[in-house]
Amino acid sequence: MSTLSKRTGSEKGRYKVTTKRDHDFTLVLRGIKKLTPEVQDAFFEAGCDDATLSMRCGRPFLTFTRTAPSLKDAILSAISDVKKANIGAEVLRIDVCNLVTQSEIAHKIGRTRQLVHQYIAGERGPGGFPPPACHVSDDHDAPLWYWCEVAQWLYQNNMITEDALRDARALSLINDVLELNYQKKTEPKLTKEVLDFIGSHCDS
Repeated sequence: MSTLSKRTGSEKGRYKVTTKRDHDFTLVLRGIKKLTPEVQDAFFEAGCDDATLSMRCGRPFLTFTRTAPSLKDAILSAISDVKKANIGAEVLRIDVCNLVTQSEIAHKIGRTRQLVHQYIAGERGPGGFPPPACHVSDDHDAPLWYWCEVAQWLYQNNMITEDALRDARALSLINDVLELNYQKKTEPKLTKEVLDFIGSHCDS
């Protein structure tokens, strides 16, 4: 593990001050086999001086605390900096999952699992809680929800802030695009076939 450094500061626009704050996130990388001093220096010089580089289970990670106007801006700038290092490193994904359990929903919003269960069942709250995304009929696994859909419901019912909803959407979309780019590189023919098929059958 190596701490590359810490970046702080703020900028003033011509007519107003842009509010910035620290955003914590981890990028999962590919294309690096060893954390050599040369690799660390390349990331540092490319702008990842606000990140900690580590290796877990053979997979390199960069854990950031980056100052930016939004989480989206922080992550996109970090992805750009990884590419600028020019050492063959690629961002595989943000280390976060859009699929959440009932317990994880409760943890995210600081409420009890029992209360979240009542929201889901329509026993408490305004009703209309989004249905699970998968494991709906599997007796061996708990159902999973898309956090984006849950966040939308929570925001509409004044349980989370607009920033929290915006962050949930950004994390999901960035990971979807990163995954698509990965599939284009590893399975280009299959990816094109699927995209062409879905595009021709699902476009309105």
